[in-house]
Amino acid sequence: MEPYVLPVVLKLTIAAFLGLVIGLERNFAHKEPGMRTFSLITMGSALFVILGNSIVNQTGVDQTRIISQIATGIGFLGAGVIIFHEKKLQGLTTAATIWIAAAIGATVGFGAYLVAGFAAALTVFILSVLWKLEDWLDIK
Repeated sequence: MEPYVLPVVLKLTIAAFLGLVIGLERNFAHKEPGMRTFSLITMGSALFVILGNSIVNQTGVDQTRIISQIATGIGFLGAGVIIFHEKKLQGLTTAATIWIAAAIGATVGFGAYLVAGFAAALTVFILSVLWKLEDWLDIK
């Protein structure tokens, strides 16, 4: 086994797990997309960064280009979940969640596991606890 394989496998596993946690919250909230999609988003972003790091080490290419392309590409995916239905805009939270999931995956790809884990936990907190707070405020 080549020496870089284990760290890459670890990064991809962590990224997929963090996406799974976010997707699990979405499943509990009966929202789409769910665990599989978010796992793939975070893992894909991590893989782009890992690949980018490998290319940078070999060619000296600017890493910020990789991040900007992830953000641009994921924006199209997020835009696909935003709809206007019955005079109401829906899907903005899901689109924002897709966006942060990509950023979490990229963070794992750079090896900042603690930051990515904290961001994932904060994301789940925002999605679950603040949703209940919003509902409570609407009742009041």
